[in-house]
Amino acid sequence: MKEEYVQACNSPLTREFQVYQSLREQTGFPRIYCFSEVAGYRVMVMELLGPSLEDLVVYHGRSLGLQIVSWVACTLLERIEELHEQSWIHGDIKPQNFLLDIDG
Repeated sequence: MKEEYVQACNSPLTREFQVYQSLREQTGFPRIYCFSEVAGYRVMVMELLGPSLEDLVVYHGRSLGLQIVSWVACTLLERIEELHEQSWIHGDIKPQNFLLDIDG
């Protein structure tokens, strides 16, 4: 769940909701269960995905094998390409912002 104060100008949460809605048919992006205003806050309830890329790196002692690095690189490039195909720019690419489905 994410939240922000309703009076926030140029609502980042509203923008994020719009991005996820435009990508709802794509694999690898979270499903949105609810987007609403409650008690002075905008709230977005979304699917919980796997660990972040940062968590994966820390878990493996900052030493990932070639197979994992290749899979992560290909997966991230595919997701970024899907964003760009919908005319979105990520704008904050960093390991903690990418959640991975390590089971498939």
